[in-house]
Amino acid sequence: MIRTALILEDIQEVNAWIKQMLLETFSGIRIQQVYSVKEAKQSLLSQHYDLVLIDLSLPDGKGTEVIDWLAQHSANTLSVVVTIFEDDQYLFEAICHGAKGYLLKDLEPTIFQQHLKNLIAGIHAFSPSMTQKLLNYVKTHEQLKQQKQQAIQSLTLTNREKQVLVYIAKGHQVAEIAYELKLSGHTINGYIKTIYQKLHISSRAEAALLAQQYGLI
Repeated sequence: MIRTALILEDIQEVNAWIKQMLLETFSGIRIQQVYSVKEAKQSLLSQHYDLVLIDLSLPDGKGTEVIDWLAQHSANTLSVVVTIFEDDQYLFEAICHGAKGYLLKDLEPTIFQQHLKNLIAGIHAFSPSMTQKLLNYVKTHEQLKQQKQQAIQSLTLTNREKQVLVYIAKGHQVAEIAYELKLSGHTINGYIKTIYQKLHISSRAEAALLAQQYGLI
């Protein structure tokens, strides 16, 4: 249940609008309004909140500072960004810092309120366009992952040669590789020669680059 909320928004009119959305969504909710990162941190030190709605651009810092603080000191508090920024970089930065939602300020009031209600059911609050960005990212990530797997499978190297390639790519010397794999230095040199021939390379730098491209490291 969401009984208390903190609003971090420096524009008074927007802050008041968010407060009204909360009052209409959650019966009996107690709300604290602040207008800077400093005020938000002071308030969080003195009281626990179930929900914190955070603008990203504040006069004295970034909203992600508050998201960070919540992630470290109040993990049970839901932090949701409310912003005008639609760029991927802001979305993913907020999520990486621990935000449980990302709502745009131009949402219709009823949709905004529904997203807030969904938080009670454990559903993260994301504007439709932000959800699509996340889905696109996941899709692209999976495609790249599949491409890497296919590339690895297409390698003509044996499993042992792949092991040696990884060690080379990580900067290990022949003696170190031999010790780790319990083989002789002569044998490792033989593997390295074969790897270079199969991959048509002639240096450790090229080996490291190919290992990365094939997703081995």
